Amino acid sequence: AALGKLSHDILIEQTLNLGGFMTGVAASTAAQDYELIGAIVHSGTLRVGHYIAYVKIGNQWHDCNDTTVKPTTWALME
Repeated sequence: AALGKLSHDILIEQTLNLGGFMTGVAASTAAQDYELIGAIVHSGTLRVGHYIAYVKIGNQWHDCNDTTVKPTTWALME
């Protein structure tokens, strides 16, 4: 298979509803909404680049970039 990298932004929501993918007992008893608590962003090419992790602790998002961790907001992440 050929390797490739997406070169455009992907929009994500803070809440993901998996109800449409559940069947049987899980569909009626399991939680269907899941809250996003982390995301990893890659910039660069397929072979070289840089990663930044975003982590939500409580109600606060954090930008984890190499040796620094600083508060950020969902709006800045979008």
